Amino acid sequence: MKLLLLKQVYQKKDAGSALDTRLETITETLSKGDSVSFIGFGTFSTSKRAARSGVNPSTGEKIQIAESTVAK
Repeated sequence: MKLLLLKQVYQKKDAGSALDTRLETITETLSKGDSVSFIGFGTFSTSKRAARSGVNPSTGEKIQIAESTVAK
């Protein structure tokens, strides 16, 4: 947020609001399954992680981990 204040003429509350709005937009876009690109910064997208077996580290018990969608 301080970077936004230094680079642009925002008051602190306006910079926070602008950042929150951008993060909400990224989250909404990713939840729809689309990707978000920022030129010179990077691309955010989602991918499906397959179901798999795992081990509970505290008990050593084998468990099944469900398929999930993750941001990358």
